[in-house]
Formats: sequence, C-alpha cells, structure tokens
Amino acid sequence: MSDKIVWTYAVPDDDFTRAGEASSDVKKKLKALGVNPETIRRVSIAMYEGEINMVIHAGGGKATVTVSEECIEITLADNGPGIRDIEQAMQEGFSTATDTVRSLGFGAGMGLPNMKKYADEFYIESEVGKGTHIKMKSMIDTIEGYEISVKLSKPAPLQLDGEVIGNVTELFHQSSMIASKASIGS
Repeated sequence: MSDKIVWTYAVPDDDFTRAGEASSDVKKKLKALGVNPETIRRVSIAMYEGEINMVIHAGGGKATVTVSEECIEITLADNGPGIRDIEQAMQEGFSTATDTVRSLGFGAGMGLPNMKKYADEFYIESEVGKGTHIKMKSMIDTIEGYEISVKLSKPAPLQLDGEVIGNVTELFHQSSMIASKASIGS
C-alpha cells in the first residue's frame, strides 16, 4: 500500500500554552481514521513528550506525522543546541531543564525515555550546536472492530463520536495548508 497521509506541525518556541496542540490534533485525526485506542494512546504520549522537549530545550521545531495502513511515523526536528550526551539524556530522571521550567511542572527527565518506551522503533541523532532529529514508529495494531483506511482516491467520510467532521481528502488538505503556512525560524 503506497497511500499515506502526512501532517506537519510547527512546534512553538517557549510557549507552554500551545505545547501539545499538535499531539492533540493528531490524536483527534487518528481517532477519526479508525485507529485503535491503544495505538492512539502510545502515539499521543510519544508525540507530546517530543513537543514539550522542543519547547523546553530547542526553541521549537517541526513535527511530521506520516500515517499508513501499517504504521504511524513521527519525525521531530529542531535547530536547538543539540544533546551533548545522548546516552545520559536517555536515562530516566536526567534533565537539563531550568528551575523555571521545573517550577511549571515540566523537566522531570522522562521525555526521551517515554518517547522510546511508547514507540515500537526509536531513533535519535543530535549534534551540539546544530539540533536534534528523532524518528519514532508505532505499528498500527489491529483489534476487532477497528479498521484504518488511508486510501485517498475518493473522499471517505470521517466521523468523530458519530458526527461527520469532513473527509480524508479535506483532512489531508487542511493539514497541508497549515503546514505550508508554518515556518521554522533560522
């Protein structure tokens, strides 16, 4: 199957009030596509942790989500300071968050470990002074009663809690439009 849906999001710089918007939007869209709840939960947690890390440590960034019938891939990219010691950063409880960030309830050192824990595959590359790129893949577990359709050849209605909210083609187009208007500073 070669059909895929791609959503791209600009993650804000130092704006905790907007952090999590992308993962929330992805959660809503995955539910509308019929992805099973456990996969949605894992993807949402991993993506949220990535968003928060980009806000706290990297001055924002870009998140790209690719959905196919087999899996959901999340790619996170930033131009932040990079990670000096990835092995240390992957340890639960290790954090370089400021006291101010910690006073807001963030920076407990669980972001990277949780991303790895909730993804089926996890890859991280970082260069000091250049930024960090993370790729996570979650396989779409099929359970009885759930079916995902990513075919874009004809608009299929999307329903959320029984209400028609659009169709796959509109969802793809809206996400692409948002992404094309977003820019990551440099």
